[in-house]
Amino acid sequence: MSSIQTVADRMRQDQESLWANGESLHYKKGQELFYQGHDPCGVYWIRKGQVALIHTEMGGEHFEEKGPGTILGLEELLKGEAFMHTGRAVNDCEICFIPKIVFLDWMEEK
Repeated sequence: MSSIQTVADRMRQDQESLWANGESLHYKKGQELFYQGHDPCGVYWIRKGQVALIHTEMGGEHFEEKGPGTILGLEELLKGEAFMHTGRAVNDCEICFIPKIVFLDWMEEK
């Protein structure tokens, strides 16, 4: 099991606490959550709805949809890298945004 998967599993075990310290955000269909190439300022935990991950490169765009329970931006935040995709709401979504500082404080406690 990868260390990223281990962190995601631990986050799910501590979901109630993390959601209580996160921000509940609502996105309408077509709104962007984050952009490819930008540095993450937190993680996006999908509560309701679907988010398309769009990776743009010379050959075109590649799409992948993610649904409730998916934690977006975790890998980039842990590795200190920019987002590899743009995240766009496929339909109306409810997201728990956990700011980087809250996430890092939680990691220190664990």
